[in-house]
Amino acid sequence: MKSSAMQDALLRALAQGALLLTANRRLARHWRIVYDSAQQAAGHTVWPAPAIRVWQDWVSESIDALLPDCLTPSPFAELRGWQKVIDASPLLDHQATAETAAQAWTLCQHYHLSLDHPSFQSTEDTAHFRQWADEFERRAAQHNWLPAAHREQWLAARLPQSHRDVWLDGFDEFTPAQQTLLRKLNWTAYQESAAAAASVTRAVFPSAAKEIEAAAAWCRTLLESGQARSIGIVVQNLARLRPAVEAAFEDILGAPFFNISLGLPLSDWPIVSDALLLLRWLAQPLDIGSVGVLLRSPFLRGAAAERAARALFDCKLRDSNVLELSLSRARDQAPPILSELLGQALIQLRNEPRKLSPGQWARRLPALLIAAGWPGERTQSSPERQALVRWQQLLQEFASLDLVDSPMPFAQAVSTLSRLAAQAIFQPETEEMPIQILEALQAAGSRFDALWIMGMTDTAWPPPARPNPFIPRSLAREHNLPHATPERELRFARDITARLLRSAPTVIFSHAEREGDEELRPSRLIEVYPQQLPAANAYPVYAERAALDESADTTAPALPPGAKVRGGTSILSWQSLCPFQSFARVRLSAEEWTEPKPGLTALERGIALHGALADLWKRYPTRDSLARIADWERQQAIRDAIEVGLSEIPAAGREQLLRLERLRIQRVIEDWIELDFQRDAFTVEAAEHDIDLAPLGLPLKGRIDRIDRLPNGELVLIDYKSTAPSKNVWAGPRPDNLQLPLYALALPETPSAIAFAQLKRGNHKFDGLAAAEGLLPNVKPPKDADWGTQLAAWRTVVDTIWAEFQSGRAGIDPKNNGKPCVRCHLHSLCRIYDTAALPDSESD
Repeated sequence: MKSSAMQDALLRALAQGALLLTANRRLARHWRIVYDSAQQAAGHTVWPAPAIRVWQDWVSESIDALLPDCLTPSPFAELRGWQKVIDASPLLDHQATAETAAQAWTLCQHYHLSLDHPSFQSTEDTAHFRQWADEFERRAAQHNWLPAAHREQWLAARLPQSHRDVWLDGFDEFTPAQQTLLRKLNWTAYQESAAAAASVTRAVFPSAAKEIEAAAAWCRTLLESGQARSIGIVVQNLARLRPAVEAAFEDILGAPFFNISLGLPLSDWPIVSDALLLLRWLAQPLDIGSVGVLLRSPFLRGAAAERAARALFDCKLRDSNVLELSLSRARDQAPPILSELLGQALIQLRNEPRKLSPGQWARRLPALLIAAGWPGERTQSSPERQALVRWQQLLQEFASLDLVDSPMPFAQAVSTLSRLAAQAIFQPETEEMPIQILEALQAAGSRFDALWIMGMTDTAWPPPARPNPFIPRSLAREHNLPHATPERELRFARDITARLLRSAPTVIFSHAEREGDEELRPSRLIEVYPQQLPAANAYPVYAERAALDESADTTAPALPPGAKVRGGTSILSWQSLCPFQSFARVRLSAEEWTEPKPGLTALERGIALHGALADLWKRYPTRDSLARIADWERQQAIRDAIEVGLSEIPAAGREQLLRLERLRIQRVIEDWIELDFQRDAFTVEAAEHDIDLAPLGLPLKGRIDRIDRLPNGELVLIDYKSTAPSKNVWAGPRPDNLQLPLYALALPETPSAIAFAQLKRGNHKFDGLAAAEGLLPNVKPPKDADWGTQLAAWRTVVDTIWAEFQSGRAGIDPKNNGKPCVRCHLHSLCRIYDTAALPDSESD
């Protein structure tokens, strides 16, 4: 926008030594850029830095300049002081109560509310607050503190009458405490003489996502056409919508043309988050997810050299179902560089005293992190370097807790520092961008060529009143406290809306029609404006790139003759479910990311049960031999078999889990035997029997859970399942599961029945197909074919599917309209959900 007379006057005043106080850091940064640009335009190569300060920084600097004989604790130290006061109260949530009480006391100081007012005794909550406030003020006086809420009053009482030219910008209102201080200053409010916007419209969109995409497309259209050089996007509830806003603007603009003027907790920045995780790991074992974050962190020395080794270590831990890991145990198993770093950090920590003050810990924690290899050897980006500077400031704030905290153990120090980092909001400084995304209050003092204000629903604007529960309602209303009443919020919202309408010649208000099942209505403050969709070009969801030639290649290189493949009979099932699945899992080794779970894994439980059943039938290979023995002997045989099955499961540290698993397996086997006893005589000819599928022309091997021989010589194949699938998984040209049909075809002697055995307490059953009825309970012949025809059909299906795999057919072609995709882990690789409308959960 063009320079105005008011702006020129301010810039001249700054050049002559005037002081500019702004309501926020974004505005202060903006004025520094404007001033520097003006100096360069005037031909200057060197100039004094202008006196531009954020209000609260100027207050603190002015107090420091007067060399007070009192201490100025950090905000976190003050909050800790409130927590110390409230800790003696029988409350459930001391943290939240302390924060609310501190807010109430701050409001009382800023708005000159006397705590001696009788209304503070009107309710139990306000009476408690009065007692806490008295105790906090007593402790502050005892420790010679100057709390933040007192600083403007303290400065006003001691600051001499100023004749310096002072300008103010971006303030929507002043508290009484600020007004008292301003009376000591010769100040001028910076006010542009801008009229209300010439073009004001409102737009409605089906959802917030569509609203955000439309705003991004509008911004790009304005920039490309040259209609605007500076654009403001005001977002209600930006903290919640930030991820969606950031993603949409990156996709549609295709370049970083925007700044989001809303910081994130310092603990959310990876370089700081990893430091805090590393300190937590020194204090106590970490869950496997957090351990994985550190193993993949680029901020630990050796990250590049050991990238693959650390990733494999992570996979090994997950495959071993490790739920949490101590740092000392990790040191013993980690790759060499990481192992050495962790060992150094452990040795250094063990040499520290058990308890230290926060200030002492603040001096020692950086050395511990350096010993552990943080922040690594790679060059940090500008935001990361700024985050490291803010981290150093955070340690200084942590050290200031010496005012309120006694010496503490290392674990408590790390916990306190983590809470402090979560409350410290950090926003790295970047160069000025043409698009500024901010909240309504952050837009104070800003001027744009065009402005879009989104999320203007009647529930969001004006915002609902949020009176502080510790301040009597009558006093809050009388002193017109922020957020105290709906009337106050409405007046404030009207003022902010009027200010926004003077911030740009073109203003658009917008809102979504629905959020989930809730119907949304426009704010009554924007209903007067005409409804009109903003003019914007159509852009794809992903930013446009140079035109590319596209071709579909769904065929992988053919499997070389004699090639060995891993995956067993599952290869054919995967190929049948979706050719890409077998290609990715077998040819690309794209395994599923293991998520450890409490207790034994499903694989371990299956191994134990299968092993126990196999051992039991080896001891008593016939139905009659097992049925003839006494009950106590059978119980002992089952217990002995269970020990054999569990012998392959690591027992260290899991003794209680294994005890419970013994009981579970015993009950499952006892119930299952009762079902087997209802059958006619049979002999278990083989259990856990390895089979070679070479007779079918497949370079694969398998394992049959159990082979029974009946009195007439016929064979029955049984596959144990905890929850058996239906025999329908063998049907059609693309079966879901081909394991048992493959075994039936590959055995030298053709079996007369194949069946799943569901080993589930209370629901034991067989489900399968047979050459004739009566071979197994509830197992019948195929409906539409005799047994020989069925076997021939399966052979045709096997040959066809194997030929597809062997030839390299790898297209993304899930059967049954994508039903296999529900349980597939390859979505990020095949990206089928980006190109097809498929179910995201099972319908049956």
